[in-house]
Amino acid sequence: MHIKRAHSNLIHIRFRGVQGGVTQPVNSRIASFNRIEICAPLGLLPRWAFTGIKRVKSGEKRPISQRGWPHCLRLCPIGTVTLSLFLASCVGSAHQMPISPPLADGVDKGEPMVLAPTDQPSRLSFDRYETELATIYVVTVPATYTVTVAASETLQSVETFAEETGAAVVLNAGFFDPMNGQTTSHVVVNGVVFADPADNERLVNNPDLTEYLAQILHRSEFRQYDCDDGTRYEIAPRNGDFPMGCTLSNVVGGGPQLLPTDTSLAEAFTAVDENGQLVRDAIGSLQRNARSAVGLRADGTVLLVMVSQQEATNSGMTLAELTAFMQAQGVKQALNLDGGSSSSLLFEGEAFYGRLNSDEQSVMRPIKSVLIVKP
Repeated sequence: MHIKRAHSNLIHIRFRGVQGGVTQPVNSRIASFNRIEICAPLGLLPRWAFTGIKRVKSGEKRPISQRGWPHCLRLCPIGTVTLSLFLASCVGSAHQMPISPPLADGVDKGEPMVLAPTDQPSRLSFDRYETELATIYVVTVPATYTVTVAASETLQSVETFAEETGAAVVLNAGFFDPMNGQTTSHVVVNGVVFADPADNERLVNNPDLTEYLAQILHRSEFRQYDCDDGTRYEIAPRNGDFPMGCTLSNVVGGGPQLLPTDTSLAEAFTAVDENGQLVRDAIGSLQRNARSAVGLRADGTVLLVMVSQQEATNSGMTLAELTAFMQAQGVKQALNLDGGSSSSLLFEGEAFYGRLNSDEQSVMRPIKSVLIVKP
């Protein structure tokens, strides 16, 4: 089959040997094919096409593998790529491959992720993925390390956070107001409330935000618990319950949740009118930009993700593309963090920044709160 975008929210699918084709919504699911061939813009690749791709160069053939299925990338027209899948080993199985990740409006909290150290590697891993529009940095954190939260009274760089905390990894986290340096996300550090967005007068007294304020103050957050059976992590709405036998140690707010469902509408990142037309998109979720996110796999592994731009305009990832990428990494729960000029990551002393200015130089913006990784 061949796949192409036919409309802003449609994908046109043409099967080999079948004339015409069909047009399907972007969240359609396809299953039980012995062979699938897809030609699609790089920015619209299905989630499973990302797996194993480190660099895709013009004209290059590169075999990759996912769950034992042979794959091969072949060159399509400029800006697109063909992905051929031979799925003979999957005949009769119930594999379903989303063309685009399913998105929903409500909050689906899911279960806290409990670390399982016996089947995880013992060292941090750092991977870099490239497309024509984005460079994606991924730090995989095993159970031998702990992900916690750090914050500062003043805005500072990821390098400074690393120096002050001794952290091996630092990723920007919560939202803040660059005009007054105050948080717009909840932050708890070592069991003590560090920052509450309700104390930010520019936020709570903004007349343009009055109708959304209750949702803004209860957005989703990354949580680190100290529990009777060890460390647990969870991505949950602000008013979500704690697991039994656990003490809440560290929290940083973000949003929206990307997985298992998209909470953009529920948390007032977006809003629609009575006709269903988008009237608010607070973080430009439909546009490509630098992005940061945290994800949890089912075994409790934590992924810290930062997307940097390849060009100053129309590059990076949309939230839907970021969701698809994280799904491809096996993430079950994911939370978007502050992005754009705030996106920044430090790994073992080297800093990476997400946003490019008009001169295509990295923007090094100081930030309010971060996720840090320590042994």
